[in-house]
Amino acid sequence: MKLFLRGGAVAAVCLLVPAAALAIDRSECRQYGGTRDCWPMLIGPWKYDACGQVGAFNSYEQAVCRAQGGTGGGYYAPCEGLPAPEYRRPTSEGDIAPYAEDIFSEYYGTLCEGPTSQSFAWGGVYYSNLCFSGSGAVYQYGYERSNAVTPFAVTGKRVLSGVCQTTDTSLMFTARRDRAVHCSSVNTGPTGGGEDFYATSGATPALCNEGARQPINPKQKCDTCTQVGNPIDPNTGVKQQVELDYGGTGPHPLRFERIYNSRIYTRDGRQWRHNYFARIENQEFGTVPVAVAFRPSGRVFLFHQASGVYVAPIDIDDRITRINDGGGALAGWQYYDAATDNLESYDAEGKLLSVTNR
Repeated sequence: MKLFLRGGAVAAVCLLVPAAALAIDRSECRQYGGTRDCWPMLIGPWKYDACGQVGAFNSYEQAVCRAQGGTGGGYYAPCEGLPAPEYRRPTSEGDIAPYAEDIFSEYYGTLCEGPTSQSFAWGGVYYSNLCFSGSGAVYQYGYERSNAVTPFAVTGKRVLSGVCQTTDTSLMFTARRDRAVHCSSVNTGPTGGGEDFYATSGATPALCNEGARQPINPKQKCDTCTQVGNPIDPNTGVKQQVELDYGGTGPHPLRFERIYNSRIYTRDGRQWRHNYFARIENQEFGTVPVAVAFRPSGRVFLFHQASGVYVAPIDIDDRITRINDGGGALAGWQYYDAATDNLESYDAEGKLLSVTNR
């Protein structure tokens, strides 16, 4: 009982430790010659936006709605028929100019020439009280998080009263891009109880390291440990559940299982995996090459290169071998799973190709 109470006291103290105190220096990560497991930042996709410098006009809002593929819009009617947010324009950097031109056409009506966009470049610094201002490239943890383009004009000749105008009509546009840059946060329930990861300190670009609870990534599954609840390992607080969807027959039957792990390092926020959800990530951005093996159970093993071979963590019996082509470039991987005696083959991108029973 005393040990349990002491453990609880330690946990209570950990909750009061500020995030900065939990971070480690990047030099402690395996990718830079250290002994700590670290992961790359989670870098989200770019989200783009563009805006015409006309102010808050109902006709402009309607033009934006139509350029997005919707109907209606403005201040008196909702814009209906819009695509899902992730598919709204501009969908890419290459869609910024076409989107601005479509807004221009919808706003000014029939054109007899154009529209044509000026070129632009990222790194725009400007002030705007009609749209958004530009501050150039903004970095977080050493990664670009947002940026704006230099303002650019869209021009075209309008048709008024059936007559093609001889002078251009011009509208200035601004555009920007934003993305999320952060470490994973694993939430095991509506009231929390998960694991936060923290950006490393020191040199950038930063990596992510484990937070207060250790271990987030127990290296070896304890098959003999008593499980409680539905089921939960009381030693680690980790819930792992396996659901068999298909089981074949024979000496090496085909199986398809879904595996849930409540506290793993996940990039997509999903705790469910399946028994073929395995991949290898080649990390050569640091001073020490590292092969990161993402296992079906949700565990993640970091193998660092030493004397030309990849060395497993001290408590892992699995092995990984890099396969090069004739020119010395990465061609694939072989992974030996000690628990099953299986040999897994991966391509150069780290995708699982085959599993061979031995």
